[in-house]
Amino acid sequence: MTPEGLRAVAELLGLRTAEVEAVASFYTMIRLRPTGRHLINVCTNLSCALRGGRDVYAAAREAAGLGPGQESSADGLFTVREEECLGACDGAPVVQIDLANHDRVAPERMRELVDALRRGEVPPPARGVAPRDFRHACRVLAGVEELA
Repeated sequence: MTPEGLRAVAELLGLRTAEVEAVASFYTMIRLRPTGRHLINVCTNLSCALRGGRDVYAAAREAAGLGPGQESSADGLFTVREEECLGACDGAPVVQIDLANHDRVAPERMRELVDALRRGEVPPPARGVAPRDFRHACRVLAGVEELA
């Protein structure tokens, strides 16, 4: 969401912009900054942290070419974020790439996944079928489109 978007929502709902921004910044699926072509969320919550989630996060940042304090790569290809929980603790450590979960990801596997994305490949998810993109995922959840 852009600052203009936040103001428009605040005006529409009769709220202060700060109230809308507080809600928008709480939910990780609402982005307040530009996001790379590939969004990589690495769970570092308890289950994943105990199984190496922080090392996987570091490997993702390194493979994406991120420096200290950087969330998105300079080429706009990757955004790497720490995620509190991806709801798949049985597969810890879990990484979500473009809405598809990858289970039991080790640092070396994380590097391989980033390299595959860089080559334009789409790594298959650990379970099920991956949505094509965020819009497709929303349409599937709304029941107006099939996943496959």
